[in-house]
Amino acid sequence: MKKAKINRLLSSLSSLLCFTNITRINTITGGLSNPCFKVEADGNDYFAKKTNVQLFETELYLTNILAKQAIAPTVIYFNNQWIISQFISGTNLTESQLTLAEKIEISISLMANFHQLVNKTSDKKITDLVPRLHIINAINDLLTPQIEPSLRNMIKQMANVMSELIIPEITSSKATLRCCHGDINFSNVLFDDNQRPWLIDFEYACIAPIEFDIAMLLAVNNIQMTELNQVITCYEKITNIALSKPLCHYFLALSYLINGLWYYSQHLNKPFSAKSSTSTPTSTKNPTSRNFLSLAKQQWQLYDQLINHLSLAIREKKLATLI
Repeated sequence: MKKAKINRLLSSLSSLLCFTNITRINTITGGLSNPCFKVEADGNDYFAKKTNVQLFETELYLTNILAKQAIAPTVIYFNNQWIISQFISGTNLTESQLTLAEKIEISISLMANFHQLVNKTSDKKITDLVPRLHIINAINDLLTPQIEPSLRNMIKQMANVMSELIIPEITSSKATLRCCHGDINFSNVLFDDNQRPWLIDFEYACIAPIEFDIAMLLAVNNIQMTELNQVITCYEKITNIALSKPLCHYFLALSYLINGLWYYSQHLNKPFSAKSSTSTPTSTKNPTSRNFLSLAKQQWQLYDQLINHLSLAIREKKLATLI
C-alpha cells in the first residue's frame, strides 16, 4: 500500500469520534483484503477495518448477529467507512500448531454455527443485504480490462460450463441454501488468550448452497481434495444435513477458478499493494506482484487437476499455463 494512501487512512482513522486519546496505530499486514489496523486508544486495543459502501451494511449486519453469540468480535463503533471492533489478542488458525484435522474441525464448527445462527434470524434483511451467488457475475466481476482477451474468453467459457454443471446439480440434489460466509480461510479464525475461536470477515458472504462454503474452505486453505470426505462428514455430523459430494466437486472447481482470477487480477492491478489482516483468499505477509502471480498459478493448477479428475473436457489448454 502506498505511503500517501496509508497516511490518508491514518488521518481518517484518527479523527473518529470513538477515540479520545490514541497512543498508537499499527497497520495489520498479515493477509489480503481491505486495510486494517490495530488501534491502541484510551487504555484499550481496537481492530479497525476500512470498508466500502457496497460491503459495509452486509458486514456490519452479520457481525452484529454473531457478536451476540460471542462468535464474532463486538462492534464498538461504525460509520460508512470504518468498522471498529474489539481486538482479539492472540493468534489465528493459520499460525497455530494444531493438526490439519483439528483446524478443519474448528473451522467446520464455526461454519455450522454461522449457517444456523444467521439463517435462524429469518429476517428480510438477510435477503436484502446478502447477495445470492451468481456464478457468471462472480467471474465477470473479476475480469479486469488488463487480462489478455483470449484468456478472458477462455475463463468466460469455463464459467458458463461451471454454471451449466452446478445449477442442475443444485436442483437434483435438493441442496440446502444458506447465508454462506464465503471465505473461511484459517486466517479468519482467531484465538483469544483463552484459546476461544472467533470468526471474522464477512464481506464475501452470499446466499448459496452449503456445498459452496465447504468447497471454498478447501480451496482457500489449499486443503487436498482427499480431505473432502472428512470435511463433509464433519459438517453432516454437526448439523444432520446431508451434502452432495458431486456438488462439492463442482463448487471446488469454481472456487479454484474464482480464487486464481482474484489473485491474478491483484497481480495485474495492484502489484505493490498489501491487503489486510483477515481476508480472502489465503493469508500471506506483505504480498507482492510475484506472490499474487504464484498464488494464482497455484489455484489454477488445482483447478486443472480437478477438471482432469472429473473428466470434464472444457478447455483446449491448461489454465495455469496461460499466465
